[in-house]
Amino acid sequence: MTKSRIGCNLVDVVSDDVAGFYTLAAYRNVLNDYVRYRELIGALEFSHVTNITPEEAVTVGNWARELGFDTWSIHSEHLNVGDRLEDYLAVQKHEAEVCAALGCQVMVCHLPNLRPYVDFERDLDVIGKVAELTHANGVRLAVETCFYPDAEGTLQPDAELVIKVVETLNMDDVGVNVDTGHNLIGQSHGREADLERILSGEEKQTLPDLVRRIGKKLFTTHLQDNFGMNDDHQAPGFGYIDWEALLSAILETGYQGPLMMELTGAGVKPRRTVPQMRKFPLDKEIIFSASYLNFLLKENAR
Repeated sequence: MTKSRIGCNLVDVVSDDVAGFYTLAAYRNVLNDYVRYRELIGALEFSHVTNITPEEAVTVGNWARELGFDTWSIHSEHLNVGDRLEDYLAVQKHEAEVCAALGCQVMVCHLPNLRPYVDFERDLDVIGKVAELTHANGVRLAVETCFYPDAEGTLQPDAELVIKVVETLNMDDVGVNVDTGHNLIGQSHGREADLERILSGEEKQTLPDLVRRIGKKLFTTHLQDNFGMNDDHQAPGFGYIDWEALLSAILETGYQGPLMMELTGAGVKPRRTVPQMRKFPLDKEIIFSASYLNFLLKENAR
């Protein structure tokens, strides 16, 4: 059986809702839960890894591969307002070591979530320090596209800043993680009037052209959807993103990695725009969205 090119992050409902960080036992449980999706997803991303050691990560990675999954990426923790840089870098060092021990190829990070949000020299310095840690562990670093509130509170995309940081670092093992839901929010600014221009076709979705611009620096993806007003983190197809156009653009870049979805648990679901989606089962999201993306891949190959 050919392994699916679609991937997904591991979501443990209990850990997401209660503990926040995953334990060795939690990874064992969620991997066993994901076995049923093997025909639909072929690769995994690991989040919340600060509570496992590199030695335990070796065990988790072996479990995943024995079950038929590729271990592709991890998502590191953020540098938030009030955090000390040295503490953040200590966490990043641990996560880079865990990433390598899991057998993953990519560590995803965000630009610093500090104020002011846009500070190129600061961001270049911080991401450069993180890149030294991933490089030392033989894994690639992918900086995630996101959005931020400007001085007036209007949501703005940070993709240009991400690209500038990555291009200025000019390192072979530093690239971009495109988060699709974040980019739609950045384009709509979370405003109904701007969203309506996108939905009416007056303004085309910018995601495909952004992906083409990133080109060979596209290291991984967080495929997720929303309705343009809130970072719902819904499954691809459960929102307004034009997935056919986006997948075509991704494939045009020559990207060879898995198409990674980023779904969510109880920590994010309660803030979804549509109330009924707040309790939508994770298993249905995985099955529906992976099936949809696999279908689009086959259509694109014709």
